[in-house]
Amino acid sequence: MQYIFFGTSEFAATILEKLLDTNMPPATVVTQPDRPAGRGKKLQESPVKKIAQNGEIPLLQPERIMNDELGIKNLRPDLCVVAAYGGIIPKAILDIPKHGFLNVHPSLLPLYRGPSPIQTAILNGETKTGVSLILLDEAIDHGPILAQETAPIGYRDTSETLSHKLALQSARMLQKAIPEWLNSTLSPTPQDHTKATFTKMIAKEDGRIDWKKSAEEIERHVRAMTPWPGSYTFWKENKNEVRLHLRRVSVLKESPRPHDQSFALARGMLRSDNNYLLGEALDTSDDKLVVACGRGILIIHEIQPEGKYVMSSQAFLNGHRSIIGSILA
Repeated sequence: MQYIFFGTSEFAATILEKLLDTNMPPATVVTQPDRPAGRGKKLQESPVKKIAQNGEIPLLQPERIMNDELGIKNLRPDLCVVAAYGGIIPKAILDIPKHGFLNVHPSLLPLYRGPSPIQTAILNGETKTGVSLILLDEAIDHGPILAQETAPIGYRDTSETLSHKLALQSARMLQKAIPEWLNSTLSPTPQDHTKATFTKMIAKEDGRIDWKKSAEEIERHVRAMTPWPGSYTFWKENKNEVRLHLRRVSVLKESPRPHDQSFALARGMLRSDNNYLLGEALDTSDDKLVVACGRGILIIHEIQPEGKYVMSSQAFLNGHRSIIGSILA
């Protein structure tokens, strides 16, 4: 069996690595070209490229996949596997392998089609998601399902941790599904397109916190935007606007005591108090930075001023007491 693996992201790299570990190497790997990234705009290799090179797997990096139609055809693949490749594969390429293109999508299709199924599931407060293996067609995440499994979303899961769990699950599913599909023991099941929901591409601007939302929504936002683009807000310190990234937060579970007036504040106003009833698993011995949201109170445990290291809210308060009473935007 000769197959080609298409993928680019860390999610795809984890899948490829596990396939190599279980002696199911692809004949060739196709990934996106090296792209400029970071402040220095230096060319960076994709995570998939690094795994392929470590495994000494032949590599293709076409700027446009159509330009490599002849090269892929000459490889005569029985099957192609796609996981977070990051590009549209045209019909001329889809028609090359005898057994088609098997696509990995980290959601319970037809739910959460599109580029951000993991982030969107967390944002929406879902308690479960899953992995779907489908036959790729020309429409986005539209093809019939070959295999599908559910997976829980933990209350502490970020997009990073959930993506890793689903990648490992995807690799296990592929190890079983690939031989079954080639041996004709799997039957495709059409999706119910009337139940389809869609996600959008996450942009850097999506990381900005809207303090008019509830504390529960903002807590989910922080987890969904980890690791990229990060969940951030702005604070004016000595007339300078500072970007603050919130790295770990929780929702205040208990109502404040009646004598405490610090919650009668505008949205986005901060208070620190080590006497609040903070709820399960929260340390009340240290200062906490809390924010009044559109509904409810958010506790900030870890914060990162732009250009500095991640620090506890207590460490941040030690050097920035003037933030108390400020309005975040």
